[in-house]
Amino acid sequence: MGHITHYLGNLELLTYMTMKRLAINTMSVLGLVVLFVVLIKLGFWQLNSAVVKQQSMDAREKAMSVAMKKLPHVSAVRNYHGQRVSLSGHLDFEKTLLLDNKVLNGQVGYHVLIPFYPNIDESADMVLVDAGWVAAGAHRDVLPTLTQWRDIEQIRGFIYQSEHNPFIQKTEPQKSISFPVVINQFDTADLAKVFEISLYPAMVRLDPSSEWGYEKQWLWQNRMTPEKHRGYAVQWFALATTLLLLSSIFIWRLN
Repeated sequence: MGHITHYLGNLELLTYMTMKRLAINTMSVLGLVVLFVVLIKLGFWQLNSAVVKQQSMDAREKAMSVAMKKLPHVSAVRNYHGQRVSLSGHLDFEKTLLLDNKVLNGQVGYHVLIPFYPNIDESADMVLVDAGWVAAGAHRDVLPTLTQWRDIEQIRGFIYQSEHNPFIQKTEPQKSISFPVVINQFDTADLAKVFEISLYPAMVRLDPSSEWGYEKQWLWQNRMTPEKHRGYAVQWFALATTLLLLSSIFIWRLN
């Protein structure tokens, strides 16, 4: 009787250990399957991002090919980022702005924003033209010397919409403004108070081929190119393949 009780006790313990091991193995396999699926989805997500980015680049190239003679309406300006424009009007060099914290080749400087009044436009009274980059001086209170080009009645450039950063301090209008004014970011609401005039919600970046202006080495697109997206997709798929091989070895050794 004692032997039977001992045998049944061992059998019960063996059954418990087997079930526990089976549960652990099952959870491990399920976890590996979930991780494998996630890696595969990440790979396809990167491939889809590459397609979207390529379409965006192609659309911009197409938009840049033909210059518009008039600024798009403010309600549709989001659809015209990078659009080539050729506008007639006049510049106001006396009210130039300096967009702060712009780096070129490791050197800190400003983007020079010049008010431009189009002759034919119903969208806004004024649009700011980004004439390029200038270096900052050794001291923050010493502003760079700016050039005033005369007899410019037409500008060629591209519509540019900068991203708004809510963490950057706003440019507060002052009772007595001395130009050039240094601003932290392009904010139409704040700048409208400075100029007391309706302002177009996007800038016009001066065409690099223009004979006037400053350093015009524009960065347009996200540096994450379609090729990089595809490269990341290959990495995700490689990780999924490696996981599959290691999981197969792990399950084989368990069995």
